[in-house]
Amino acid sequence: MEFHLEMIVKCLTNHKLQKYWKGFEAVSFAFYNKDNVYLYNHPKFKTVGYHPHLLPWSNEFSGDTIILYEDHPTAIVNLELHEELEDLYAICVHELFHGYQFLMGDERYADELLMITYPLSLENMELRIQERHHLYLSVMAATIEERNHAMYRFIAIRQQREQLLGEYVLNEYLIETLEGPAWYVELNAYAEKSTLPNEEVLHKFSSYLIDELESSANIRRSCYGSGLFICLLLDELRSDWKEEFMKSELSLYAFFKQFVDQVVIPFEEISISKETEDIMQSVKTIREKEFIDFISLDGYHLYIEGDIKSTGFNPMGIIGGDEKCIHKNNLRIQINDAEYFLEKPVISYYTADLRNINKLHLVLDEPPTFNKDSLILNGIGEIKGQYEVKEDGCWLQC
Repeated sequence: MEFHLEMIVKCLTNHKLQKYWKGFEAVSFAFYNKDNVYLYNHPKFKTVGYHPHLLPWSNEFSGDTIILYEDHPTAIVNLELHEELEDLYAICVHELFHGYQFLMGDERYADELLMITYPLSLENMELRIQERHHLYLSVMAATIEERNHAMYRFIAIRQQREQLLGEYVLNEYLIETLEGPAWYVELNAYAEKSTLPNEEVLHKFSSYLIDELESSANIRRSCYGSGLFICLLLDELRSDWKEEFMKSELSLYAFFKQFVDQVVIPFEEISISKETEDIMQSVKTIREKEFIDFISLDGYHLYIEGDIKSTGFNPMGIIGGDEKCIHKNNLRIQINDAEYFLEKPVISYYTADLRNINKLHLVLDEPPTFNKDSLILNGIGEIKGQYEVKEDGCWLQC
């Protein structure tokens, strides 16, 4: 592993990164496992050559993401999630790009809470599937005429969806703005290290765009694919677009439309296909099964009720329901001014705002330690309150 890390770190130079995106500079970055953190390029920790600053793992290092570590943006990558060198390298480039966006002061952020309440609509799903199909065709087209035809259809369907769902669709554009370019540099980094032909690499990275069930079930994640393909279209329309885009306040989609002739295409009547109806039913079934499977988990079931604040969550790991959601990992909460980190899945119940939780459902590997006025949860900490043990688990009132 250390040999792999040294090979990767040698490639993570500003000179190399700027081949993927002009001006791209590396912030700090770290690889970690359940025991150790291997930290590089951090201004507060001096290192020699390609050797890391070694730290014991702490829950600050969770997921593949960008964090502020010691007040400096730091890209982090979980070694236990990636086995191949090209995957480790590419995902690190992806997260480093988010650090670059931070340094550039990019504030085109989506409302992550809004996306959790994204409505299930047959009309929107039908149009969204068609829209993404035309975006894919516009990049894969053999001629300019074919590209333009598909591109105009893509734009027209987007305009139709804007009328249907308004701010939800505009929020998709902001996720594309943040994640599309990061997915773009990840693709380029992966292609450079992989032995796969470029066509197969593009196919690998297009799944978030063209897999109809995946893109309908995971709206946020699917925006990575549409954002990537808009970037690829921009490469064809204007080769020097990247610097101008980083200085812009427009969403990636609005920025892209500046370079497309304004062709008016009338809206078509929405006809729901049998395939879309089947996908809708599959999405509902998948979501319902997630909650059923959670409730059926083996372990000690603990219910915590009271005034609970969500102080941090992984937007990629949330499954929404009716005023409840499953956090699959990395939920940070505050109870009675004390902070807790919940690494394993948990169901949170709320009213109106995901950040204001009224009940949590946890499944513990072992029963808590029972004190007079508190419970001690292994790996989580002590939570004060009054509890009652029942047949279905323990209920703690905070």
